[in-house]
Amino acid sequence: MKRLILNYLSSCVALTMLSAIPAHANHIQPEALSGTYNCYYMFGMYVYPSELGKIQLDGQGTYYSSSYSGGRYVFYPSNNHVHFIDGPIAGLVAEYSVDNKGRTGIHFYIRNNPNAGWNVAQRCPNVNN
Repeated sequence: MKRLILNYLSSCVALTMLSAIPAHANHIQPEALSGTYNCYYMFGMYVYPSELGKIQLDGQGTYYSSSYSGGRYVFYPSNNHVHFIDGPIAGLVAEYSVDNKGRTGIHFYIRNNPNAGWNVAQRCPNVNN
């Protein structure tokens, strides 16, 4: 019974992950990232503004922010990762996602940013969704 429950839960998690990024996501062009992403984090039931503020991606490899100066990024469509390569958030990695309603976002997960000093993920939905 325990194995049956674990198999069921594993299937649910896999289906949930697949619905967050459609099958066509690995064909995303870098221009699709163009937009302004308003970052926040959740602690318990509360939502707080992230120190990352609003990040604007130009779709051409440059980012800007109202909270700090900008820099450059590289998008890897094979794994939907956005690598910030210079500027104040150099070294951070975000995951680009498209949910089942077509809304886009970038998310800074702890697993991709172990040295960032966060204890919760930073979520940044596109304000144009």
